[in-house]
Amino acid sequence: MGKKYPMFGVNGIISTFAITPIPEYKEIIRRGSEALAPQVRMVIADLRKPDRWPLWIVNFMVRITRPFGASLDITRRKPWEAMQTYLANNGFTELYGGFTYISAGEKS
Repeated sequence: MGKKYPMFGVNGIISTFAITPIPEYKEIIRRGSEALAPQVRMVIADLRKPDRWPLWIVNFMVRITRPFGASLDITRRKPWEAMQTYLANNGFTELYGGFTYISAGEKS
């Protein structure tokens, strides 16, 4: 049937606090990477489980952010790893003690 996306692709993708709650986040990242024009970036800013935090603090943070869609199953999702699968020139920066991150990748 041919390619579903415009010949030249989109000029960038930015997602802020929207990818991690979606169970199909890997598929979203794959499709987004396919839609990008060459040498264009996808950037995600989202929540994550800090590696160094004790579980009781993580549970507390999930409880107070539950009204915004947080749950413990979300803590196992790692969209930045999916970006490494589909995009080049990846970067990853932790913020706020590791509770949030910014990840960026570029279509080669």
